[in-house]
Amino acid sequence: MKTRFTSTHIFSLLLSAFGIAILILGTGFFPASSNEEYENIQLRNKNTNPYTFLLSSHLFKTQQDTTGMVFVQGGIFNMGSTVFENEMPIHEVELDDFYIGRYEVTVKQYRDFCEETGRDMPKEPMWGWNDAHPVVGVTWDDASQYAKWAGKRLPTEAEWEYAARGGIKTQHYTYSGANYAEVVGWFERNSVEMVQPVGLKKPNELGTYDMSGNVWEWCSDHYGRYRQGRTKNPVGIVQGLNRCIRGGSWFGNKGNLRIANRYYNPQGFGSNLIGFRVVMDK
Repeated sequence: MKTRFTSTHIFSLLLSAFGIAILILGTGFFPASSNEEYENIQLRNKNTNPYTFLLSSHLFKTQQDTTGMVFVQGGIFNMGSTVFENEMPIHEVELDDFYIGRYEVTVKQYRDFCEETGRDMPKEPMWGWNDAHPVVGVTWDDASQYAKWAGKRLPTEAEWEYAARGGIKTQHYTYSGANYAEVVGWFERNSVEMVQPVGLKKPNELGTYDMSGNVWEWCSDHYGRYRQGRTKNPVGIVQGLNRCIRGGSWFGNKGNLRIANRYYNPQGFGSNLIGFRVVMDK
């Protein structure tokens, strides 16, 4: 009896051939358009699984995108203050170049992430969702997953403070961009008890907004005491119970908005006071 090949059979055979070709050709499956591109592919494949493109590629961004980010030239600065014990000792920190978000991650940006990855939005705040507001209610894990999806990461505490101070352009303000909290930040005196749209206040020396006030921002570090002496690109203590948050929020006094002020929460904790912004290596 003769076998009839339907379109379904042919499609199955093509899929099988495609799979065999992948297994045979491995890292050389996608052609490079130039010798330089080929060398880059070979170098990249030394440290990565050659079959990762078979995974759900929509889950993570694969190309660097600096849209909406500010370049921060690296340098050396004095981190900390003598105001509170947990801000001591003042110590010298050296950082490499990086990019930081001009604004806190917004509701719209986070919703796009949730829709593309099949996640749920955080619990809606009492004032409702507004696309221009910074997203709130996110845990440290939520923020980290968003950053990874966007091809970025959370800032270290040192990167956050350096950028808030204005980097190499610093004017040594008390708050991020001014010596008066009302000029640069939303807090209990002017927020009408809710978050406000990003970017309405005066930016700091680098052009970043809302690093003082509006919402606390998650940092990548475990919360712990500062170390004495100079460090380069510090990432905090190896492990701990809590993660750092910086910047103060709409609910609290202006003392929380000081650049050097630091606080913490468990990484599984979400609050209408906490959001985040992202950074990216140069």
